[in-house]
Amino acid sequence: MFFLAVLTLLGLSSASNLIIVSSDGALGPSPCAITCAGTTKTGYTNWYGTNGQLSLPVDISSCGFKDTPIITVTINGDFNAGQMAGTSSVITPSKTGFIMLLRGFVHTAYYQSTYKPSAAEAKSWKWSVNWVAHGYNCL
Repeated sequence: MFFLAVLTLLGLSSASNLIIVSSDGALGPSPCAITCAGTTKTGYTNWYGTNGQLSLPVDISSCGFKDTPIITVTINGDFNAGQMAGTSSVITPSKTGFIMLLRGFVHTAYYQSTYKPSAAEAKSWKWSVNWVAHGYNCL
């Protein structure tokens, strides 16, 4: 009886509370909905591109998604990360990864700049990407 109760509790604790209402990928059964998160590690992120358009491929294959998940990103670092345009730009999302795209500093009434940082500056300022993905590990 005790063994059965433990198995029941284990089953209940592993049940998903995540509900995905819509997605670009296929919707799966609710118990298969998962959240997977990660970072490209502050100070160790290798940005690519030219001044004004930086990109970073991000691998999420270890999450085990069966189709393209919903991906949310943020950028952080020691200097100017919050002033970048495109800090939530996810391009070419797939079940195994995505590309983060940045396009220079935001020009606002408060901060008027057309400065476009280089990949070397992004690395020296320790910019990294934090990401959260919601999808299914079975369909």
